[in-house]
Amino acid sequence: MVESGQPLSRSLLWAIQRRYFEDRGIEAWRRNIVPSYITSNPYIAQSYARVVLGYLRDCLPALDPSQPVYLVELGAGGGRFAFHFMRKFEALLAQSPFADLRFCYVLTDLPERNLEFWQQHPALQAWMAAGKLDLARFDAVADREIHLRRAGQTITPGSLKNPLILLANYFFDSIPQDAFHVEEGRLQECRINLTSAQAEPDPTAPEVLPRLMIHFMTQDMDHTGYYHDPDLDAILEQYRTLQDSYLLFPAEGIRLLRELERLAGGRMLLIAGDFGVSSAQEWDHNGAPDIRIHGSISMEVNFHALGAYIQNRGGCFLTPGFFSPFLSVCAFALGEDAQSFTELQLAYTEAIVRGGPNDFFLLKRGMENNFQALNLDEMLGFLRFSGWDGHLFLDYFEALLEKAPAADARRQEEVARALGYLWDNYYHLGEERDLPFNIGVILFRMGRVSEALTYFERSLQYYGPSPSTLYNVALCLTKEGKFTLALERLQEALAIDPQFEPALSLAKEVKKKKGH
Repeated sequence: MVESGQPLSRSLLWAIQRRYFEDRGIEAWRRNIVPSYITSNPYIAQSYARVVLGYLRDCLPALDPSQPVYLVELGAGGGRFAFHFMRKFEALLAQSPFADLRFCYVLTDLPERNLEFWQQHPALQAWMAAGKLDLARFDAVADREIHLRRAGQTITPGSLKNPLILLANYFFDSIPQDAFHVEEGRLQECRINLTSAQAEPDPTAPEVLPRLMIHFMTQDMDHTGYYHDPDLDAILEQYRTLQDSYLLFPAEGIRLLRELERLAGGRMLLIAGDFGVSSAQEWDHNGAPDIRIHGSISMEVNFHALGAYIQNRGGCFLTPGFFSPFLSVCAFALGEDAQSFTELQLAYTEAIVRGGPNDFFLLKRGMENNFQALNLDEMLGFLRFSGWDGHLFLDYFEALLEKAPAADARRQEEVARALGYLWDNYYHLGEERDLPFNIGVILFRMGRVSEALTYFERSLQYYGPSPSTLYNVALCLTKEGKFTLALERLQEALAIDPQFEPALSLAKEVKKKKGH
């Protein structure tokens, strides 16, 4: 027995969770251990940017142009969503009445190592230098202020002159929750037992998590005011009408909303994307809570309870209105007469409900086994539709490599232009799949040797020397008649792998050409 009879929100699981993220830092995203693609691609970033712009249109008369609008991302992880959002948001602002808007995007997370990574990331430097991007370590459970590292300022109650905008992807599923069971109008508390097949001298070590077996037991509650908190208890009471159901209750998430509302002076927008439930009826006949383990842990999010808090405060709660199997994106707005946020509601409907991030992900999944069946125009069309998604390009790579070299000159020009857009949209985390190398291969196969060489050299810059990359650099240099440089690269490749056959063969060929 590792843990016995604890409320879910006070379980050791959350201590393991904190330690995992603090120990692993950016590696959790670099190795794709923590799922993140669905919440960090260009399509979702553009969707959120459109919703934010709609909200700003509603706020326009009350905005103070002399002060910045702060956009705070909670649990920013690798920083890729922020990169895509900033690119999309700035492009939209430039075509809107907000072209001169002062804003500052704030990346926040718990692990200090993540802040160090963002601080050094080359793709973020220009925005930092311009004061448009800042960093903050923020503990959602404990912190009550947001300290901006670069500006040296702190967001505190009363400090903001404009509404606060918050973005949170796969965030509420990763902070403490409680669990309850409802049977015949009775609310029962769920308590958790954790067991392991071996002794665990350090039960909060991340390595323990895959070995844990999780069991829930229920017990009657002897009072109705479980939390001794009117906001929380009033919302929890709403679930007594459920039929033989387990439900997760985001007490910590509601407390966080209350603190954020205080920081925002009552004017804020939150856009949150997660695997979650947005209506009370979706909990009916629900089974015991499912705790998913992927390095860290995550659970379903009760967006309905978060929305109930916002609505009780006179705010606006927007939901997709349909079951989203992978990602439900909800919006929560507070402010004077929040129900009149017509531009926000319109933007949310267009960007999230009708063809939103969940639908894009479903479409991508449906096409994954059929890339070879697409023609070149169809592949380019979907890349364009995705907002020039490098991850999607890497999925397409084999099909593109087959079709692009055989295309006519006009289509090859379109391919080359698309590859340039993909590179502009590149945010390096160091994943195994090497985007610049793959771009270089396609360009080389289309006969665009000097362009291919640029990307192979970028691959060396980002991924370091490898025999295959150095060989491809040498191949390009050979095509350009730069035999001495080609031999130097081949020697570097053979120093790493003396038996690398392509480099050995090309070296012989280059020596012959150089001799002539």
